[in-house]
Amino acid sequence: MTRDGLQIRFYVDLDERLPAPYQFFVRVIMAQVHPNTDTIVHASSLDFYQFRKHYALLCSYLDKSCAQLIFDATRENRGTNADGSSMANSVTQMRTMECCICQERPVDSTLPCCHEFCTVCILQWSEYKQTCPLCRLELSGPEDAWLMTQAPALGAFIDEYASRMGRDL
Repeated sequence: MTRDGLQIRFYVDLDERLPAPYQFFVRVIMAQVHPNTDTIVHASSLDFYQFRKHYALLCSYLDKSCAQLIFDATRENRGTNADGSSMANSVTQMRTMECCICQERPVDSTLPCCHEFCTVCILQWSEYKQTCPLCRLELSGPEDAWLMTQAPALGAFIDEYASRMGRDL
């Protein structure tokens, strides 16, 4: 879920007439969808390579967040000590990467090219340039920046995953 309560969904746009090396021709639609109405609020088309980068980014984000939740639960059970606090600091640093432009605020948005920035910097940049600050990928506007949300609570994540698995069976 995004901060606005929207879901990020991926749809495969596949032409069945494609030749064997399909990954060069497949387009994946990454959409922000209102969960109650299934209305698409915003969508971006990604090639297969861009999709793999976004998917890896999201999986990495969830892995780091789950690791933090497990560490927090373990620390609460054992109590805090000098070693625990240093480990907490390293995990916190891993979760809050700083923006490569301002080097002050944490990263909270990503562009279709998978470069990450804080929202303030990318919005200021987009007032002057319609490109990624790092690779110069053309952007249609600030709506191309995807806000990365905080990870869901581990229990909610497991419940959602289990309910989806039950529907697929």
